[in-house]
Amino acid sequence: MSVAARWFQAEFKGDVFYAVKANPSPWVLRELVDAGVRSFDVASLNEIELVSEHAPGSRMAFMHPVKSRVAISAAYFDHGVRTFSFDTHEELAKIL
Repeated sequence: MSVAARWFQAEFKGDVFYAVKANPSPWVLRELVDAGVRSFDVASLNEIELVSEHAPGSRMAFMHPVKSRVAISAAYFDHGVRTFSFDTHEELAKIL
């Protein structure tokens, strides 16, 4: 896995985010960090907490299309998440 992660990062010229929902195993997260992955696509507060614990200091993007205000607040204030997706004006209003 680490060889593939290193290759992908070297060959792909954009920002590489690992989607935690694909496999949230702490072992996988640590392997990816060891391979240089520092950005994670998270879709829940549980995933944010996993990344915070096993990949501290990593960049996270909260990509779930519908998030609670509580989850947004915890992501921002407790875990340093600064990237959020939104599909509607209502979702944007919750983020702001």
